[in-house]
Amino acid sequence: MSTIITMELVYRGQETDDHEIDMYDVAAAIAGFQRSLALTAHLVLTGEVITQAPFMTSQVKIYATPAEAGSWKWSTKIFIATGATLGWLNSTAADSPIGHLYRSAYDYVISEAIGAHVDYQKSLGQLYEEMKEKEKTVKPLPVEKLDAVVEKCQASITNMHRPIVMSQTASVASIIQRLGRHTQPIGDTLTPQTYSYISFTERDKRPREFVGRISSYNINTFKGRIYLYSEKRPISFMLDPAARTPQAVALITTSLSKNAIERFSDEPGADIQFTAFRNTSKTGMLKSLYVIEVESYSEADLY
Repeated sequence: MSTIITMELVYRGQETDDHEIDMYDVAAAIAGFQRSLALTAHLVLTGEVITQAPFMTSQVKIYATPAEAGSWKWSTKIFIATGATLGWLNSTAADSPIGHLYRSAYDYVISEAIGAHVDYQKSLGQLYEEMKEKEKTVKPLPVEKLDAVVEKCQASITNMHRPIVMSQTASVASIIQRLGRHTQPIGDTLTPQTYSYISFTERDKRPREFVGRISSYNINTFKGRIYLYSEKRPISFMLDPAARTPQAVALITTSLSKNAIERFSDEPGADIQFTAFRNTSKTGMLKSLYVIEVESYSEADLY
């Protein structure tokens, strides 16, 4: 028994309106599409992050169907093997728990990569809470692992822009999940602007101070996400080697722990201050922080 999820990569505009597209660019785009689908599927099914698509679990198979004119559409069918050993995955419908989970995870990966930020708590976090009421064996995907998949898929999602920005045989692209006669978009439309965001990063010459609360942190990579009050959204960060002190890591993990217990509570120690360089897109949008110093923070420090 398998859950079957249909995903489509659709290009529109330019030559695609005549059902044509540059072969080299679309080949790179399809390879990127497959890799991003595979790495996300592996994470959803096993809870583990891989870097090479061929190493994904044998319980996932991704097949291509013939390209369609419409303007130029490539459809894939993702077969996720289910059975007694997988318990709650044992359903064939694309709108089953595994179908909803996969769609939400892939939407997170695409959206975060192109700068259309997703509130994890309101998307996957809420979905998990609903699913746990029906199936106690459901295990949440830590946001740091989802962020790791976003990072691993950066080059692949960049390649999905090639027909738009290289040969310019397409104007835009959309990723769509098909549910019978109905469709649901995945992430935002891929455009020259999203390519600019994902492909270009500039670091400020001078560091600044930032205040927020840690929402995720990976002790192995020294990377994580911090909810910045100034931005009103989570931002990725990485610690400079000189900032990877036991004291800095303790402040980060304390903030993460206190923030996890109760979001945006007034508990002391939840807020943290970074001295960091801003990494921005070509349009000046903040993408991430390169942290050179970590300090505790409270409003009392201002007086």
